[in-house]
Amino acid sequence: MKKLILLVLILSGIALAYFEINDDVPGVFSPGGGQQWRLWAGHDSANILFDDSSGILFDDVNESIIVGKFTPGDASIGSTLVGYFAGTGFNQVHQSAFGTRAGYFNVEVDQSVFGWKAGYFNAGALHVAMGTEAGKHNDGFLNTAVGAKSFNAFVEDAGSSFVVTAVDPDNNTVTIGGGHGLFGVAQFRNFAMSTTGVLPAGLTTGPDVWTIPSATLLICVTDTFTDAGSGTITMTPQFVYTNSTALGYNAEPDASNQIMLGATNVTEVKTTGSINAGGGLTLGGNIIIPDDGLIGSVSDTDAIQIEADGDIVMSQDLAVT
Repeated sequence: MKKLILLVLILSGIALAYFEINDDVPGVFSPGGGQQWRLWAGHDSANILFDDSSGILFDDVNESIIVGKFTPGDASIGSTLVGYFAGTGFNQVHQSAFGTRAGYFNVEVDQSVFGWKAGYFNAGALHVAMGTEAGKHNDGFLNTAVGAKSFNAFVEDAGSSFVVTAVDPDNNTVTIGGGHGLFGVAQFRNFAMSTTGVLPAGLTTGPDVWTIPSATLLICVTDTFTDAGSGTITMTPQFVYTNSTALGYNAEPDASNQIMLGATNVTEVKTTGSINAGGGLTLGGNIIIPDDGLIGSVSDTDAIQIEADGDIVMSQDLAVT
């Protein structure tokens, strides 16, 4: 048997309210000001709801916890969501979201986001974002964003744009003639919209999340529009990178399988240890040899060494072909 016990101490006087609610027997507490708090303890849950869309929810069946504002009807499985609308907007599976609107309208599984709007409008699975607006509007899978506004630039892939052939405001959909052929059906993606005329009322040029139910149809899930707009309407996706990591404020990877350290205002990356690169090393600037320093080493195998004074030492004869 589960019990939910609430103790309320009113400091302006000496009053103590005690509630004991047994299995599946709801109770109502009115703290004043027209408010009513609904308390519920059942076999598989124990909740305190301050209104229809905020409270503290414990779900034993789905192993989830929600604390804060939420969207009624959202289902969470294996998730912990803490904050104003944290992780809300879609059914959440294996989500950890902490912060105001952290993970808001996340549409994929297995995401961990921490910070204001971290992972906001995110359409990539197995994603980690830490910091204000980190990982925002990110469609790639297996990505990591650490640092305020890291990995959140919506860089338009103009070469993959396509034209809308019909707009249906009654169903919040647009039709693409001939099919886009770029994205898998049943996926969610961020798209920016532009037009030679006027955009449908309710939409902006900023990115929105759209679901793709078929090869010729898109449904907007983060905004609603009330008319068809005018002119030639174009939908543009972003460049999508996977398995990349952004470290530092405003750091933005520009390829998959990449680690980006800092933004363009970072002028130095320093380490007291060695850098061991298993692959090639590409530099955009100079290689600086410190006083009495060396590049390379000379041994019994073919090797070349460049000394700080400019001398070049080779262990084998120079062969020119």
